[in-house]
Amino acid sequence: MALTAGFLFIFDTLPFSLHFLTYAKYLPNNFNKTLDFVIKDIKSKPDKRANIFLAETEICGANQAWAYFKFSEFLLYKGLTAEQFDLKSNQKKTPDCDSSIHDTKVSLDRFTVFQYGPASKIAKGDYLIVTPEITDEIKNNSNKDYLESLNNEHDLVFRTRSAFAFPMLNLKEIIRYFLSVGASPGQKLFGVSQKRPFMRWPDFYVFIHK
Repeated sequence: MALTAGFLFIFDTLPFSLHFLTYAKYLPNNFNKTLDFVIKDIKSKPDKRANIFLAETEICGANQAWAYFKFSEFLLYKGLTAEQFDLKSNQKKTPDCDSSIHDTKVSLDRFTVFQYGPASKIAKGDYLIVTPEITDEIKNNSNKDYLESLNNEHDLVFRTRSAFAFPMLNLKEIIRYFLSVGASPGQKLFGVSQKRPFMRWPDFYVFIHK
């Protein structure tokens, strides 16, 4: 029993705790650093209203709309006006999408992402922000592959670095990693999905469309 408890502590509880301690430490700091950069950059270009997209972030449903709401509120709180920036999404909407967004009760009249209409198209000079939630796992690619693919049409102008962040390598994620080797998408073994483990790095990336 003691051996089992010790094994679980070393390979599950301890790394899981280290991950959440470092993730919780870095995430708010990185979020604020990202906002500060974007605000400073927008203010250096006073002749146009900046368009901001959140990469791969759907806008249907309260949880997804909340990501845009959070950015809008903090950018306004930190000194920008609604005339200086707009929030947009290039994600397709489902048939019930608009009603889901409006159920969030956020301010809908100032930013395009909260209004009725088709998905927006990202254009030259627009900001694309990649959040930690998105880099957890994107289209079965590793974070590195996904971020490198953005360089084809974007310039990376800012990123945060979490030097001492600890990955989420608890026992379940280690098992998931070994089960992912050679597996097809959607497969399961003993109830565990065979896919890449969630590493969960608390870093933000800011790109500008070329």
